[in-house]
Amino acid sequence: MDARTLISISPTKLAFALLLCCALSLRLLLVFTLPFDRTTSPLLQAQNDEPSHYNYVRYLAENRAFPVQTTTPHDEGAFETDRFEYYQPPLYYTLSAILWSGLGDPAGLYAARLLSFLCGIGTLVLVGALLRRLDHPPALQLAGVTFTAMSIVHSYFSSIVSNDSLSWFLSLLITFELMVLHTHSSAHGRPSRAGSLRLCAWLTGGMLTKSSLLIFYPVAAGTFLLAFVRGRDRSVLVHGALVIAVSLILAAPWYARSLEVYGSIFAMQMGFGTPSVHLSSFGDVADLAASSVRYFWFPLLDLPSSRAIFATYLTSAAFVTIHGLFFVAVTCRRKGLDSTETLLLAILALNLIAYLKLNYTWSEPEGRFLFPSLGAIAYLFVIPAHRFLESIGRPRLFGPIVILTASHPYLYAVSMWLQ
Repeated sequence: MDARTLISISPTKLAFALLLCCALSLRLLLVFTLPFDRTTSPLLQAQNDEPSHYNYVRYLAENRAFPVQTTTPHDEGAFETDRFEYYQPPLYYTLSAILWSGLGDPAGLYAARLLSFLCGIGTLVLVGALLRRLDHPPALQLAGVTFTAMSIVHSYFSSIVSNDSLSWFLSLLITFELMVLHTHSSAHGRPSRAGSLRLCAWLTGGMLTKSSLLIFYPVAAGTFLLAFVRGRDRSVLVHGALVIAVSLILAAPWYARSLEVYGSIFAMQMGFGTPSVHLSSFGDVADLAASSVRYFWFPLLDLPSSRAIFATYLTSAAFVTIHGLFFVAVTCRRKGLDSTETLLLAILALNLIAYLKLNYTWSEPEGRFLFPSLGAIAYLFVIPAHRFLESIGRPRLFGPIVILTASHPYLYAVSMWLQ
């Protein structure tokens, strides 16, 4: 790149590009520097869980068989034995076990972490591809990718042994394929056969990675149904029925095993303990909202009490509110949503319903459980802000607002360090 080319790049694009490079470097650094234990202080989410995820990988590699979970994380001694993630669907652990078999300890640990890292990179690529599919210019694609890359929660869970990163990668593959299905059927009246095969593969992979990706089935069914209503071509319904049925049939053996071994298709009681009733008061709902915002931005289990931490938390809530208002203002001005926004919001809405249902029964307010909707989240934190600021004649504020939104969670770490 010569000097004239560099000068022609806008300061906003240059800032996004530099932040993206920093975020990618941090992710790779985390793979090799995050401690693999629970002795560090303060404690991050999943430092409790990573040894159990890794034991799943190692057991599978050594025994060529799936382990059976007998304790929940709430049972006494669970964190001494580290065997409470065995109920999880097998795809991530099988891929990691293949890597581990050729390496052993300790290289196998870093190989499994690198698999998460690569899935995280794939997620970033897909965020850009999704925004490109929606005909947004390169500057907004870069903004969406940078926003996602700078997420501390996404970076962290893409740097440890966990099935989260693969599940988010597959979620975005499904989201992208649903968008392709929607736009292709709008133009040609029916989905392509190759697209249907890809969607079937991604849905199957998703169900064999995390059962929470079940939310995509009703969205897929609705997308096929909408394509049929538009073109009145019955083959569209056949495509849809085959995609969903074949995917569920391919994933069924794992869930049949869960039913046989744990007495439950999804074995949620093994993952979260004995069910009980939560969200029974306004205070419970307020606590869920507050915790969700906090854990969406920063994955620390126990934030210390301080004015700086509290101020950063209020900043997190403020940014969520501001971007929500951007979306409402733009939607009202345009008098509705377009069909692609409706598809993204349908995914987010089903994700939120599943999240509320989980917290009603088990009280697990972890913002990362909303990341199957990462395509919609990246869209909502970038595109409405750009549209609103353009409409009021302040487009130059777009870069600073998105950068401040994406980077403010790092204030949690700074505030803790200054204590």
